Amino acid sequence: MAYLVSARKYRPQVFEELVGQEHVAKTLQNAIKKGKIGHAYLFSGPRGIGKTSAARIFAKALNCENGPTPQPCNQCKFCREIIEGTSLDLVEIDGASNRRIDEIRKLRENVRFMPSSARYKVYIIDEVHMLTNEAFNALLKTLEEPPEHIIFVFATTEVHKVPQTIRSRCQQFVFKKIPINKIVPVLKKILKDFSVEADEKALFWIAKFAEGSMRDAESILDQMISYSDSIITEDDVFTVLGMPRFDAYHGLVRMIAEKNTEGVFELVNKLIMDGIEVHVILAGLIDYFRALYLLTFDERNETLVELPREEMEQIKVLLKFFKRLDIQNILLILSRSYLEIRNMDIKRELFEIALLKCLNYSDVINPAQILKKLEELKEDVLRKSGVEVKRSPTLSNHSLSSVSGESAKKPVENLNPHRSSNKNSQDSIVDFSEKVELDANILDANIKKNASGEDYFSKLVEHLETKRRALAEFLKRSKSHEVRENKIMVVYSPDEKYSYDHITEDKMKKILQSEVAELFGGKITIEFELEKSESEEDFTLSPSVEKVLEIFKGEIVSKNDGGGN
Repeated sequence: MAYLVSARKYRPQVFEELVGQEHVAKTLQNAIKKGKIGHAYLFSGPRGIGKTSAARIFAKALNCENGPTPQPCNQCKFCREIIEGTSLDLVEIDGASNRRIDEIRKLRENVRFMPSSARYKVYIIDEVHMLTNEAFNALLKTLEEPPEHIIFVFATTEVHKVPQTIRSRCQQFVFKKIPINKIVPVLKKILKDFSVEADEKALFWIAKFAEGSMRDAESILDQMISYSDSIITEDDVFTVLGMPRFDAYHGLVRMIAEKNTEGVFELVNKLIMDGIEVHVILAGLIDYFRALYLLTFDERNETLVELPREEMEQIKVLLKFFKRLDIQNILLILSRSYLEIRNMDIKRELFEIALLKCLNYSDVINPAQILKKLEELKEDVLRKSGVEVKRSPTLSNHSLSSVSGESAKKPVENLNPHRSSNKNSQDSIVDFSEKVELDANILDANIKKNASGEDYFSKLVEHLETKRRALAEFLKRSKSHEVRENKIMVVYSPDEKYSYDHITEDKMKKILQSEVAELFGGKITIEFELEKSESEEDFTLSPSVEKVLEIFKGEIVSKNDGGGN
């Protein structure tokens, strides 16, 4: 007899052999016992878990000479024809290759004819979601009122693509993924028939890589039987399937915990040179950190991880290196990278960038932390400016609002040091319910301006606008200003170096000093500063900016006039 692959040779022939689908088997058996047989069924679930096998068993149970019976004999003429695939009354249709309306019209014509010899004519349409909308519509009427001798069984891996009009006319059964502990005994039975031995861990990894599919597990086992000369080992499984040994993930995660950049990149390079795909390594790493994350909540969650005892003990050792938030941040980095590399040619480069981020996991700031720190910083800065604030009842918009009465309607622009205002700081009201960006330098300058008791800078600009408009314009281009020991200190950003150079020319400076002396009676003088550019090493930051940098571990990457983003 010709060789049959295990998936066909060991296909379930009775309901009891449907591993992991006991709920489906029991419902169908009871329906047959009670004579409540529907005219249309929809079987949905992942690939290789028994949908088509269940449909064939159901067809045998309905047409068995001893039936309809929940226990088909597998010996009578009808059962044997279905097992051998020669039955004229069991019609299997591939929905992917017979998806057009023409095929469905032929089906509608054929259902009018009585079965050749059996009780029921059973139509099994596999991958039914592949039918076109026109084909589904053509099937609707027949499906709603089929002849009494016709039973439809639809199978699909993507039930959401099946129109609701079809689903509502069927009894729906959801098939589940088969757990590892139910796949392994079936594999052992097959090995016994082949007189082949295998390590327990080898069988575990075969079942693990099958991802809940019995058919995939049996196919992998066939491959391993062909590869191995004696005993199937754990190493054989990883070698044949081109998967990294789990030890590689132990080492990779340990080096991430130790921030060993060189070791991480050497190990990744070795895995890639061994022919392992980048997305495979990344998926395994995500699965590893998922296990770590589950264990941070409760070590009893190891039942959700499905790993051998030895591997679980190694994971628990590495757990002490990470906080839960660290693992959460690493998972976010790896998950985003997995989505990015799917359709990219530079998969390795993007994966390595993600690894660099993971190596600095302790420096990653969670978005929730940033929002919390921003709230605290706003409150702190506003209190220093003398503004009375309270938290908004709705925290989701991260806003602050004042507690004063009518003045609550005043806009945030009162904080701008370039605007003239006769109100003192206690009357300043800020409403952050609108989208407002508060520059820390402006706030700092505003605090010191209010503390001086008088806005000398604004008075000076107003004075010059009537006499020397060019000078007034150059002053307006300054970034900030404040009073220091009876001196108006005017600060320019590097972008306004032209204005700074012009206003500090000897001639212009003498004119300006003269105007200041005339306006303020010699009590106040004026001086100018130019902030250093990015290429210069040392520059002075205001206390508020220094605090922002400290909280968020930031650095100055650019400076503007306070009006940019």
